[in-house]
Formats: sequence, C-alpha cells, structure tokens
Amino acid sequence: MNKKEIKQKVSEGYIHFRTIIEIVGKPKKHIEDTIKKYVEQIGENQNYEICKKDIEKATKTDDGFYVAFADVEVLSKDIKGIIGFCFDYMPASIEVLDPEELRYDNVGVTDFLNDLMGKLHSVDAVAKQLNLNNRHLNENINALATNFVGFAAKIKPMSIDSLAKFTGLKKEVLTPFLKGMVKSGKLKKEKDTYIA
Repeated sequence: MNKKEIKQKVSEGYIHFRTIIEIVGKPKKHIEDTIKKYVEQIGENQNYEICKKDIEKATKTDDGFYVAFADVEVLSKDIKGIIGFCFDYMPASIEVLDPEELRYDNVGVTDFLNDLMGKLHSVDAVAKQLNLNNRHLNENINALATNFVGFAAKIKPMSIDSLAKFTGLKKEVLTPFLKGMVKSGKLKKEKDTYIA
C-alpha cells in the first residue's frame, strides 16, 4: 500500500499504526515460519489492513534460543481495533503514526472502556483457569513424586544422592520434599539414609 492510499484511509477515519512483533524459541526454522504465519493471520483479519511488513530472519541469542522480529504497519478502523490488536497479538511495541490527534465523544470512550474491560475479564478468566490447572498439576506431581520416593525407599534405604539419581529429581528440589515426607511420617531418616 502506498502513502497516498494510506492517507486516503486515514481521511476516512482509519488509524495508521506501526507495531513490532517478536517471537522467541527453537528451532530457528520453526521461529521463522511461525512469525511469517503470525503476520499472515493479521493480514487475514478483517479488522486490519497491512500497509507494509518487514520480517527479519531469526538470530541466535546468548541463551541458545532464536528471536525473530516483524516490523508491520497496519490500518485499523478505530481505537478499539488497536486495543484488540494488543490483546490478540501481544506486540512488543505499538506506535500510532496517523492521525496526530484522536478525538472521541463520551459514547466512544464508554464503548472503548467497556471493550477494554471485556478483554481484561477474558484474560483474567484464562489466567485463573491456568492457575487452577497448574495447582492440580502440582498436586498430582507431588503425589506421584511421594509415591515414587516412598517406593524407592521401600526397595532399599537410600541417601539423598541415591534418591536423586533414582528419581531424576535434583537434590535441591528433593531436600525440602524429603523433609516434608519425614515430618508427615511417610519416611524415616536415620543418619543420612531415608527409609520407608
């Protein structure tokens, strides 16, 4: 889309903004393919028109992951569209390019705030569900680890080093876990050895 076409859309009430999208992960090809698909999804969304896009090749970070960036200029029908974009696509940054001033009446601001609250409530509901799932997962992992450590200590009394090797749990993770099992009476500790 050229500058004249963008100016025409802005004169019709569209908002022209620039956004940076970032994706981090492994392997390199997956990250590069994913960011391309992500930008394609934005273009397929009827709420947005892509004016310009520049997708960089993924580069390796110091911690061994790959990071890819896309610099994208987009047209949105209104400010609600930009807020929706932020929630739906989670860009690294966003900059409104045109128009220089945005004016809204009280009905427009009310609609905007209600849409914003609706999106925040949706995000909150997802976060609460993930928190609940995480709690259940932790409870199940603790039960599994308790059974596994108890089974290992029944086979033969073991030191923390032996239990760490047998279970695959790191010693620093296993230490407070074993203390809890001893305190609850699920294990006995004699010197440096744990017995079920």
